[in-house]
Amino acid sequence: MHNNGFHGIAAKNAAPREAERYGQCRSLRIVMETYDKIRELISSETIEDNIDVRTSFLNLYRTETDEFICNMSKSFIAWRSLDSRTKNDEQKEHLSALVFSSINLHIVSMKLFLSGYIVPAGKIERQAIETIALAILLSNKGIDIFDIYIKNQYSTNKAVRDLKRHSKKMSLSEEGINKLEKAHKHFHDYSHPSYITIGSNFNFQGKGRYLGASFDEGKIDFYNKDISGRVNLSAVFPNYIKAVESAIINW
Repeated sequence: MHNNGFHGIAAKNAAPREAERYGQCRSLRIVMETYDKIRELISSETIEDNIDVRTSFLNLYRTETDEFICNMSKSFIAWRSLDSRTKNDEQKEHLSALVFSSINLHIVSMKLFLSGYIVPAGKIERQAIETIALAILLSNKGIDIFDIYIKNQYSTNKAVRDLKRHSKKMSLSEEGINKLEKAHKHFHDYSHPSYITIGSNFNFQGKGRYLGASFDEGKIDFYNKDISGRVNLSAVFPNYIKAVESAIINW
């Protein structure tokens, strides 16, 4: 089981809260709740939205969220330009679909993060990163991956690895590739049992466990790193999409 930061945070004594936020999450204490009470909690988490949790995240990260929205809006416009060059070409249309998917995944991941669903958000972010790497790889005709990918014979979870292997041939920034690889490794732990997936269920103030969405002031350091990675990636989205467009023009 990997230690990717959460275990270290859990081991610290969290700073006292400025205000009691216990009511902002559906938290379960180790008590003998009645079936009706438990059913009410699970029903609420299943079919309702927790506005208080999202408000807590937005109060802390409004500036970062606005920057993310601006970057992803520019990315969508860049994708429309790319998509306009793909008509009547099946491979180009497929590539455009991949780029669109990476935009959508990144936005959904951010929404889940701000909604207090940290683990699902991380798992989707990993997919977004792999989709970016795959789109860049497939846009380069000099790399023989498209045919085996279309035949469903290519393991897309290796796209980041393969992008690094071919980075010099594609004249890609070594710094950019290293950052993408680092982000991919970080979010890898969201797809498997780890300190992150287990720790997300615990209140680091010693007030029980969370059922579903949560905002925990004991995890602020971790939240800071998570949202910083998402915003930084959103900033390179427009350039990544323009690079894919430039590549397919030369097909």
